[in-house]
Amino acid sequence: GLGDVYKRQGYASFGFYVNSGHQAITILPGAYSSYNLNSNFLTSTDEILTEGGNFGPSGTYPTNIHFESTATTIDAAYLAKGEIYFGGYVSDGGLDAGELAAIDTWVSGGGVMISTNDSSTYDSIAEHFGLVIGGSASSTWEVAATANEIINGPFGSVGNAGDTFSASGSISFFDSASLIPGDVIIATDSVSGEPTIVMRQHGAGWILFTGDEGIFRSGMTGGGSISTPNDILAANVFSWAIGSTPPVSWQIDIAVVSVNDAPTFELPGESVFTSSEGGYNQNRGSVVLGDGSMLITPYDLSLIHISEPTR
Repeated sequence: GLGDVYKRQGYASFGFYVNSGHQAITILPGAYSSYNLNSNFLTSTDEILTEGGNFGPSGTYPTNIHFESTATTIDAAYLAKGEIYFGGYVSDGGLDAGELAAIDTWVSGGGVMISTNDSSTYDSIAEHFGLVIGGSASSTWEVAATANEIINGPFGSVGNAGDTFSASGSISFFDSASLIPGDVIIATDSVSGEPTIVMRQHGAGWILFTGDEGIFRSGMTGGGSISTPNDILAANVFSWAIGSTPPVSWQIDIAVVSVNDAPTFELPGESVFTSSEGGYNQNRGSVVLGDGSMLITPYDLSLIHISEPTR
């Protein structure tokens, strides 16, 4: 029984999640660009992410979001600072082989990357993962798959299959011949029919490939409001990304010893536990209820240890 375990080992230990393991998250914007998060042209998406009614303890998605600073080099040390990497449009598209290898390893280990690959002259990330830029897309994209949290998520529905939303900029589509088994086509170009948003699992992590960052600035309301298809898309993309990161767990250890030798869960009433350490023995109000659940109200906090959160 549970009481016997406590008697033998002298402590209780249990793990738990706060907000399903996603109480707070850090987004890495990578290299500086005006077309990146926490910058100039993606202000409407920034406002959605920082609006407390959207993300935060009292928001639709109860996770606090923190933006890390940009970096001149994308290496393992930088990637270790966050859980979501957002690759906005950077004019030189200059990720070198070492940076791409670091991103690959980080995603494989559980990171989530949102890659806005833009035009065929800026496709180093997609190219690294074998997803080929096939050509220039139109500024109108269509919903393809609806059974996912990006199109139908906590912030609502972007639309039904065939419904449209906006993109802008040097827009590209992906060559469907370069898709791999397991890829999910989220959206397509309304003219060519080729994929423009592709979701892929990579090791323990995830990648969301998009053909342009314009979906995060075009057709949006602003001010943190969520009403248009693009507003909903942006909010759902990040709630999906947060939920796809490894959850953070906590553990509590409590020193206990049973008052009697054989506490039972079947009898009506309660079996009382005490806390002890160094010969000190006093009832701490820790009880096992008749249904087998344990209620702990310790007075001596030195008997309780809460571990650092782990993923």
